[in-house]
Amino acid sequence: MKISVFIFIYFTLNSSFAAVEWDFSFLNVTETVKGDVPVLDLVKKIAELYLDDCMTILLYDDTFYRDTYLQMVVTLLLETFPFPLMHGAIDTTGTERVNPRMLNPSEMMCSHYVAFTKQLETMGELLAERRDSRIVFVTTTTKWMVREYLSSPAAKRIPNLLVISDPQLQEVLFLNDDDEVTKDINLYTHKFYIDSLGTSAPLILTTWRNGSFTRPKVDLFPPKFKHGFNGHRLAIAVAEQPPFVFHRSGSMGKGEANYESSGGWDGLEIRIVKIMAEMLNFTTEFRAMPESNDGDGPAGRVLNEIQSGRVEMGLAGLYNTVDRIDDVIFSSPHTQDCASFVTLTSTSVDRYRAVFGPFTGGVWIAMTLVYVFGIIPLSISHNHTINNLKRLKEWENMFWMVFGTFTNCFTFKGSNSWTSSQKLATRTFIAAYWVFTIIITAAYTGSIIAFITLPAAPDMIESSKQLLRRNFKVSILDEGGWQNWFTDLDDPVGQKLLNDPILVPDVDSGLRNVTRSNYLRHHAFLGSFALIEWYLRTNSTARQNMKAQFHLSDECFIPFVVSVAYNKRAPFVYQMNEALLRIGQAGYVAKFERDLEWEYYRLAGTRLLMEAAAKLVPEDRSLNIEDVSGVFILMAFGYTLANIILIFECLGTYRAKQKKVAPHTRLSESSVSDSPRPSIVIYEDVDCPSQYMTSDPSDLQSKLTKSMATLQPYLMGAINVRSRSC
Repeated sequence: MKISVFIFIYFTLNSSFAAVEWDFSFLNVTETVKGDVPVLDLVKKIAELYLDDCMTILLYDDTFYRDTYLQMVVTLLLETFPFPLMHGAIDTTGTERVNPRMLNPSEMMCSHYVAFTKQLETMGELLAERRDSRIVFVTTTTKWMVREYLSSPAAKRIPNLLVISDPQLQEVLFLNDDDEVTKDINLYTHKFYIDSLGTSAPLILTTWRNGSFTRPKVDLFPPKFKHGFNGHRLAIAVAEQPPFVFHRSGSMGKGEANYESSGGWDGLEIRIVKIMAEMLNFTTEFRAMPESNDGDGPAGRVLNEIQSGRVEMGLAGLYNTVDRIDDVIFSSPHTQDCASFVTLTSTSVDRYRAVFGPFTGGVWIAMTLVYVFGIIPLSISHNHTINNLKRLKEWENMFWMVFGTFTNCFTFKGSNSWTSSQKLATRTFIAAYWVFTIIITAAYTGSIIAFITLPAAPDMIESSKQLLRRNFKVSILDEGGWQNWFTDLDDPVGQKLLNDPILVPDVDSGLRNVTRSNYLRHHAFLGSFALIEWYLRTNSTARQNMKAQFHLSDECFIPFVVSVAYNKRAPFVYQMNEALLRIGQAGYVAKFERDLEWEYYRLAGTRLLMEAAAKLVPEDRSLNIEDVSGVFILMAFGYTLANIILIFECLGTYRAKQKKVAPHTRLSESSVSDSPRPSIVIYEDVDCPSQYMTSDPSDLQSKLTKSMATLQPYLMGAINVRSRSC
């Protein structure tokens, strides 16, 4: 399997290397090499121990390409290498004649290099940016030149470097020579930052002698930052981008440069770098990038300074974006920021919400039913009759009674008013009625005051869809990449919203555009959430009587990660990233954010903390049935008591009327018994013609009988019936 893979890679790559015209005719003379080549066994041993996890790339310069003996050495390695590999030739001038994929770390994700070279500086310059790759140089130079190269700044760019100095490669030994000479092969590496000046020093790891290492337990690729930087001073480019980097004494003027080693600078990234300096034992030199420097905004000026090689790091709240990753190396992200919209929001409540907002719909319905049906018993209790409900005037009185008690606009006086009634039931009804009204109106009035003076915006813009629906005009910065990041959006809402944005030079201009919003045209500003929040909380005063305030939307329109930028040739990127991750895991980043909020988010005069809108939002809630259920229970208790009293009053009134009727009846009976009993004489008509009869005789007889039965108890005299003729 390995042989087939090797053949495929070998012929594929060599077919694309048109510039390399390798003559394989020397393969026939490999038998003329005198004995074994120890360096080949050494390289294969190193490959088995350290290069087996990635693709190995074999490079060779013109010295090994043109010399016959050295050609045979490389050819033997190609034939006997234990793993598949790729290879190519490098010109001594540094012009690579290999496939660009072999030297491009972004496309070749995992690769190790074995380079046969005489010019260490030239080969090292080509491989200077391979921080994660293990690089083995096999050189024909002297040990003095090897030591000089390992002490140079060029070698410091390659942290995982192993140099093999083989004396036998400096001599051409053939089988026809009489003497066979075997020499030790030394293996070199370097130590980083042995002093505060950042000096590197060569280090002999071990020696290859008679097919084995003299120190077999030594790591050939040891870590280089065991003791940190030994107090080395790192130049760091900074530019103001609060809250990540800012100057304590205020912004610097245009054209001014500030080269400070310690004081004056503060911010989240400044504090992160300072704690990293304590962990890795280095000092910092913060170099401010004035506006006179070339660059697209603060971030662009810092990136240009890093690319120039004058600084090793850069801090400016830099976003890790696609258009920047080819220029510098970004660390692991330490903070997430968002592109958010800021709008102007009115703090006044509309009339509808101010009047009806304090209560929910259920409370309004329940209160209306209580007032409507509660006034009816009150009206009945005043006259102890329901006949008054038939009059329209009585219903009008009930309406004004309800309206007057709820609004407290009228006072009812007069002998005929319900409030002047002497009846206990009526007074009880009115007492319960007024207690209920006082409590419910107090709750209503207090809620109205709370609604009108609510410090939070009642109707806030939280999403891009709301901005598009209300036809907002968006402003963005014309620097720092903001003018280019939103040109190829896939979101249809974002495409329509940012079709023709207004470009502004700074945040202050963007917020000024927002304040120009009117009824016909609304404006919004799209920018960094962290920067805008810092600007608003440190440069504006939030007062309770303000009718309009800025509001940052909760929607993260586009997320960004903030990272520290390094020079592409910096050898300490891995160590810095490891320290940064440990700082984040230990909670220091969150602690620094809280400390900055406590120290800087204050009012200039009173030194009081300003309340962030995103962290403290007043509760905008109407009263529901559960909130006022106690008032209704109190009303029900009062009306129940009043109804009981009304029942007793009705019973008492009925008994009083019965007592008035009973004495009159007894008086009539006594007067009748004392007077002489009259006699009743009834004449009976006999044989009268029908034309003289006024009524039917039988009907007359029945009526007479009923009348006599009724009068019998009062008449003690005789009833005489006499007949008479017509």
